[in-house]
Amino acid sequence: MSERVTVVLNQQQRELLDETVERFPGKSREEVLLQALREFCAEQGTSTGPGR
Repeated sequence: MSERVTVVLNQQQRELLDETVERFPGKSREEVLLQALREFCAEQGTSTGPGR
């Protein structure tokens, strides 16, 4: 099961995300955002869904 989420970023957030993506060769914006969400949820003790 896959869910689609739309993330709206302002210019500064997009620039920060792109800088982060540059530090992880081979990763896309989507992959970096998913990793960040997983880490955030782990810290909060919540789940991002099955297989995530």
